[in-house]
Amino acid sequence: MPSPVEGENPNSTSVRIISVNLGGNSISLPRKGLTKMDTEEWMGECIKKLQFEDQEKLELAYGVEIEADAVFLACRIIMQYPDVFQFDSRGVGDTQKEILQVKVVELLEEACVKMRDKFEYSRQEEDDLDVFEYLLRRTLVELNEIKKERDPSTQKWSDRVAKEHEELKGTWNQLEMKWMQLQTSRQRYDIRAREALLLERMHERLVFCINEARLKKVNNFSGMLQWIDDHVTELLYTTRKDFRHELTVSSHVIAKAVSPLIDAPPPWLLSEPPLLQNLEQRIAKRVIGQEHVLHAVTAALSRQRPQRRPLGSFLFMCGSGHGRTEIAKALAELLFGNKDMITEFDLAKHTGPNSLSRPIGVLSSHMEPGMKGELSEAVKKRPLGVILFDNVDKAHVSIIDILAEIIGSGYLLDGQGNTVDFTKTLVIMTTNVGCDKFWPWHCKCADEVQKFPVKEGNMMMHGKQNTITVIFLF
Repeated sequence: MPSPVEGENPNSTSVRIISVNLGGNSISLPRKGLTKMDTEEWMGECIKKLQFEDQEKLELAYGVEIEADAVFLACRIIMQYPDVFQFDSRGVGDTQKEILQVKVVELLEEACVKMRDKFEYSRQEEDDLDVFEYLLRRTLVELNEIKKERDPSTQKWSDRVAKEHEELKGTWNQLEMKWMQLQTSRQRYDIRAREALLLERMHERLVFCINEARLKKVNNFSGMLQWIDDHVTELLYTTRKDFRHELTVSSHVIAKAVSPLIDAPPPWLLSEPPLLQNLEQRIAKRVIGQEHVLHAVTAALSRQRPQRRPLGSFLFMCGSGHGRTEIAKALAELLFGNKDMITEFDLAKHTGPNSLSRPIGVLSSHMEPGMKGELSEAVKKRPLGVILFDNVDKAHVSIIDILAEIIGSGYLLDGQGNTVDFTKTLVIMTTNVGCDKFWPWHCKCADEVQKFPVKEGNMMMHGKQNTITVIFLF
C-alpha cells in the first residue's frame, strides 16, 4: 500500500493522499500532430499578417487603439478553444491560417464594438446622479428640520445626519466629476469623428475626380488633385490617430468579450489560474467539518501542474449526505467564478454494455442515425468547469476506460472522431465503496483505533473528520 504524504499522521486524518494529477492553464496543443514549436510559429505568422493587414483598418473604422497583447490573446484563445469558435486546427495549411486570421479579426471587431458601446452616452450615469442628488437634498431637509426642533433628544441626530450629508455630498461630487469628464471626452470624440467623416467623404470625392481626370487625360488637373488628395489623406489619418487613443482595446477587453462565449471568468483567460489564493479558507466558509479534506484538495491544486492533464482528478470515498457534492459546487464557484460551472453525471445510469454511446456519442451509419455524446458536447460548449461523476463504482467497465483516458491524457476521442479537451476541467468522482471500512471510527478513531483488530495499513483510512477519504489519481 502506498505510504502517506510527508507530514501526514495516519492515525489522525481521514484524508489519504496517494498521488496527484494536475494540468496547466498555459497554451496547450488543440490537436495531436502539432508540436509546440509549430503552434507558436503558426501563431506568430498569423499575428504579424493580421497586424499588417487588418489591425489598422479596425482601429480607423472604430476609432480605437488595439494593443499588441490584445491581438496575441485573441489568437491564443481561438487556438485554445477551437470547438467554441468552430475552428479546425488539425493542420497548418494556408487555408487554416486564413480561417484563423478571419476568426481573430471577428473577435477583435466584437471587442471594438463593446468598447465603443461602453463609451457611448448611458442614461444610467445620469440616473445615478439624480438618485444621489435626491438623497443629498433629503438629508439637507432633515438637517434643517432637526435644527428647528427644541426637544434635546432630537438634537442628538444632528451630527449623524450631518455626517451622512457630507458623505453623500462627497460621493455626488465624485460622480459629477466623472460624468463631466466622460461628457467632455464624448463631445471631443464626436467632434473629431464628424471631422474624420467629412474628410473621408472629401477623400472619396477627390479620388473620383482624380480617376475621372485621368480618364480624360487632364494631366495638370490630375496632378493638382493628387497633391490635394495626399494632404487630405495625411490629415485624415492624423485626425483618426489623435482621437483613437481615447479608447484602447486591451487584453482585458478581449477577455471580457470572450467570457460569455465559453462560460469562463476573464481572469482565467488572461493568465494562470488566478483564484487559488486563500482557497481553503474560502471553501471552509461553505463546507463545515471537512477541514482535512479541504486542506488536501487545495494543497494539490496549488502544486506544479503538467500541461496535458485535467486541472485535478479526485476520488471522494464517502456515503451520501456528507458534503462531497457541496465541495464540488464550492470549487466550481470559487475557482471558475460561478456556482453553475459544474456538470454532473450519475454513472449509476451507465451500467449496461452499450452505455458508452451516451457520454461520447456514435457515428451515423446505414443501420442507425448518429448521436452526439452528452459528456463530449458538454465539455465542447463549456471547456472550463468541474465535472462530477457520481457513483463511479457502478459504471460499466467501458465508462471506466474513458475516465482513465481523460485522467491520464487530458483528451478524449469521442464517438464521432473529434478530440475533446479536458485539460481545463476539474474531474471529481465519488463512490460509496470502502465506506464501511472506516465508518465505525468516524468520530474518534485516533483515540479508539488500538481497541480494534485492524491491520496497520488500514489505519491510514481512519479519520477524525468523519466522512470523506480523498484519493488523488494519476
